[in-house]
Amino acid sequence: MSIVAPSPVKMFLIFAFLALIGFSSSHVSKIAFLWAFFVFFAGMLYVTFTNNRHGMAHLLAGYIMATEVFYRMAWAGVPWEFAKYAVILLLINGMIFGRNKHRYSLLIVFYLLLHIPAIYLSFEYYGADTLQLKKRLFFNLLGPLVLGVSAMYFYRFKMTLEEFSELSRWIVLGVFTMGVLVVFNVGDYTAVQFSYSSNMSSSGGFSGNQVAIAFGVGIIIMMVNMIMKNRLFIYIWVDLLLLFMFIFQGLMTFSRGGVLGAVLAAGLGSLVYYFSNFEQLIEFFRKNIIKVLLAIVFATGTFSYVNEITDGYLYARYFNVDKDGNKIKEDLSTGRGDIVLGDLMLFEDSFYTGVGAGVSVEVRPLHRGFAPHVEFSRLLAEHGMLGFFAIIILLFLPVSQFFYLAGNPRGQFILVAFVLLTFISMTHAATRVAMIGFFYGMSFLLIYGEEKDEV
Repeated sequence: MSIVAPSPVKMFLIFAFLALIGFSSSHVSKIAFLWAFFVFFAGMLYVTFTNNRHGMAHLLAGYIMATEVFYRMAWAGVPWEFAKYAVILLLINGMIFGRNKHRYSLLIVFYLLLHIPAIYLSFEYYGADTLQLKKRLFFNLLGPLVLGVSAMYFYRFKMTLEEFSELSRWIVLGVFTMGVLVVFNVGDYTAVQFSYSSNMSSSGGFSGNQVAIAFGVGIIIMMVNMIMKNRLFIYIWVDLLLLFMFIFQGLMTFSRGGVLGAVLAAGLGSLVYYFSNFEQLIEFFRKNIIKVLLAIVFATGTFSYVNEITDGYLYARYFNVDKDGNKIKEDLSTGRGDIVLGDLMLFEDSFYTGVGAGVSVEVRPLHRGFAPHVEFSRLLAEHGMLGFFAIIILLFLPVSQFFYLAGNPRGQFILVAFVLLTFISMTHAATRVAMIGFFYGMSFLLIYGEEKDEV
């Protein structure tokens, strides 16, 4: 598989084929099932017999990560955690058979080991209820496992800018596949009945939060490459059209975390890329003031367009005021704040050991029965002090990498943008989607210009 940007004809055929997959899956759900397992098994064989040529392990893992919600919302019988298993196995396979040497951080291994003791407590709590035990363990621990494996694979992994572009293209194509399915599942957006809450009808009939996170993946990938002046699909209008598609559909979900998280992460990352000193700040505005103004107009215009389609409900959702200017909801976290408070109570009561992996949902004093939404409080509640150390590692590794990347503005930009997206997503979706762990791992990439040994 060539890492060179596809020709216009090849690009058109790829988009047409993936559009066909999305369209077909909206009518015959088993298409998504067959596509999921074909990509995974063909990928495993290719990686094994070609020694991970051209990094196909991470390219395919990136595509499957980006289509995780696609497989779920197609209701095709694909196992719920399929994408996480696939990402883990592809990356491990790439490390085993790949020709590239991978650097490892013992802290990443330690992070994974810190999760093991709580499993024993889970066995104690659930006892003979093995079905519930497996469900809780997989739901809560597969996400951290994706994070750990991704971090081991990508840790200081050298990529040229073109190789990063290729990985970006595979991820964007995955989001595009889901986007087509959403379009055909929704049909006429103007016929949707909007309210002040997250909207399944305009999210393709699935969880607005997860769909928005998936579109957020497409948004941040497009924004990061645009900020680096790196075209993914030859023509700038194609990149802009994809960005508009992802922002439009992300806003339509009425789930704020996915879109806001992506835009905020990319925006703050760009501060590192452009504004590291005052002279660069002046130089940036001198050369790019028109582009900045156009970006503001583009973003404002897209928001206004969607707001008009939704009869003003989008503005109300994002700014928490109704059409008369009255506050809509007192709790903007939609209950997540109470879950965090309940988790902190459990941490106080079980300070050293925690209550066990997946047990917090059963014993939390506040919002009992609700799955964890904030990964940081979940780690404290279920793993105790070991969870606290896991959080320290998650925070320390990016800080250490930032200083390691001194003199590599591209690397620092990607690090800040992807880590911020990861942490923001952890505050509203824990690690329930593979994207969160995969992007944490990607943040440790070493991105260079044309040559891998460039300093």
